Amino acid sequence: MNYKIIVAGWYFEDYRKLYKDLLRFKNNVIVASHKKIPLDIKKNFKCVEYENFGGVPALYNKVWTDFKNSFLSETDYLLFMHDDTIIKNIRFIEKIKELLINFDCVSNSQELPVFNNFMTIKNLDKYVKSDWYEKLNNNYDNFRYKIIDFRCFAIKYEILDKLNGFEDLYLGKNLRDTNISLRLFSAKYSYFFGCEKMVSLTDNWLESEYFITDKNDSLKKNKSPYNVLKTLKKLFL
Repeated sequence: MNYKIIVAGWYFEDYRKLYKDLLRFKNNVIVASHKKIPLDIKKNFKCVEYENFGGVPALYNKVWTDFKNSFLSETDYLLFMHDDTIIKNIRFIEKIKELLINFDCVSNSQELPVFNNFMTIKNLDKYVKSDWYEKLNNNYDNFRYKIIDFRCFAIKYEILDKLNGFEDLYLGKNLRDTNISLRLFSAKYSYFFGCEKMVSLTDNWLESEYFITDKNDSLKKNKSPYNVLKTLKKLFL
């Protein structure tokens, strides 16, 4: 399987190890950011800088629309990751390829909960740009969907293309807008393809230090043993 890795760059100085680990895949990596990208990262990877018009979802959307017919073309799947992702097993690409034989979308170590509260978002219709939401709204009682973790997920190119990329995302800048974008994309995916072809990796492969929770659209620290140990080292060493 051919692949490309799209990195949303933000914490450049804090997460140097990620960029070091990605060097072995550098011909397949594009780093995009709303910030100025350090010169050493520009030297090693294909990089693009954009003005901040909507957080990580907007960044993914811009990379997809700008490069889907060039750098991202002729790929079987795309791996999107925020640069606070921790690579815990360098064979993660092989693992993702293995999972994508039977699945269409692979999220990272956060479990994929099933939600049925999509309509609790007030005035949600203003965020959606196409008619799938209206059709879904008419039969919502029977609808279930799983959250795709935007901080790190892989999806088959053909599936993302059929979804018209991230066109339906509300590209706001704050956490609540990002969470709404996350739900919109997750719900649209499940509306067209169901939840059966979605799966998550375990903590043994990839992990993010933070993730956005469904409750109050808050940013929550990932309390895995790995990150607890990392925090203790910072405090005492």
